[in-house]
Amino acid sequence: MSIIAFTATVCVAASTADAQQRDEEPTGEPVTLTELFEFAEESAPDIQQARERLGLGDAAIEGAERFQPFNPEIEGEFGVGLDDVGLSRAEITLTQRLEIAGERGLRIDAARQQKEALQAELARARWDVHQQVHRLYRQGLVDTDEVEIERDVLDFTQALFEVAEQRFEAGEEPRTSVIVARAEVAQARQRLLQAQVRALRTRRDLGAVVGWTKQAAPQPTGEPEKAKPVPAKERLVEKAIAQDPQLAVLRARLEQARADLALEEREVWPAPLIGVGYERENLASTDVENKLRLVVGVPLPLWDRNQGEIAAAKTRTDILRQAIEDRKKVLGNLVVKQAASVQAAYGQTQIYQEEVLPALETQLDLLQEGFKLGELSLLDVMNARDRLLAVQRQYLAALDEYYAAVSELEALLGTAIWQANGDE
Repeated sequence: MSIIAFTATVCVAASTADAQQRDEEPTGEPVTLTELFEFAEESAPDIQQARERLGLGDAAIEGAERFQPFNPEIEGEFGVGLDDVGLSRAEITLTQRLEIAGERGLRIDAARQQKEALQAELARARWDVHQQVHRLYRQGLVDTDEVEIERDVLDFTQALFEVAEQRFEAGEEPRTSVIVARAEVAQARQRLLQAQVRALRTRRDLGAVVGWTKQAAPQPTGEPEKAKPVPAKERLVEKAIAQDPQLAVLRARLEQARADLALEEREVWPAPLIGVGYERENLASTDVENKLRLVVGVPLPLWDRNQGEIAAAKTRTDILRQAIEDRKKVLGNLVVKQAASVQAAYGQTQIYQEEVLPALETQLDLLQEGFKLGELSLLDVMNARDRLLAVQRQYLAALDEYYAAVSELEALLGTAIWQANGDE
């Protein structure tokens, strides 16, 4: 394929895809990080589901607070004689099985512990959503910067193409330079489109996390946080063990398991039965007899002493206790490892910001001016532009890596990194 044919193909493909992108995606609504957090709190599917599950705890408490778990029972017996004696008899008994020794209070406590565990899961869901929103917000800002860079590159390349055409018409530049410049413009358009697609994908992911219902995906707006060095790792580990959302859920579940165990052990106690009975007996040869009886009964816990339920409850407490210890061990290692990743990514961003990018940007401005004056060739300028573009992309990749590492570390801490260390 010739250079001219290649250029035409790339231009047509880029223009068509760009037009389709504009037709399919309306302009997104600018939203700040605070607005995204507020919207997620009300509409995020994960938070809404966790909030609905709290109803299970309310239902458990409502069921535990009833006066008695047993309904009263009434029994009746009626009969008549079939011989000449003329016997008739009627009997009715009302009984009620009772809970004693604080079983109701234990049942209520177990239900409340269940709700607290569900509240811990809601807090974890909120923090998970918070972290996803923050991560995608930061990524969205990086994507926006990338789009702006690609747009600037397109403008820069378009300007070079126009200068190349002018110099070709003046006989100062070969036709090959115009063809190459036109191909570079088409490629710059394609790269801009790719950056826009990546940005749109991030915006769509962000909308899915917060429960966005509008047609246009949200557009993150604002300034990203400046990169900071990681605080002391020992302090971060302490905060993680104290505030890790997963640990909080495990601790709440352990308290629930302990309450369930106390209730199951109490179930061994028998529930006594008390009641009254009335009996009426009539013989043809005698007067009517009326009797009132007091009924008392106590089950004997000989065979069924709730062994299976007690053993299962003990096992659940042991499992959760071990899970907490394992989580603490793993958490410390994860925090140290992730803190090192944050520090390494921070170092990379500082090198790009302070040393690499300023030098290349200055060099590119000088080369562009030299090309306009005819002192440099198009190839020299293009090579310098490619170097700058590669470095800018590397910088954005390093910045994105830094933000991703920060998000993963904060997910372990249960709070912002620098708030966890007492810094602002």
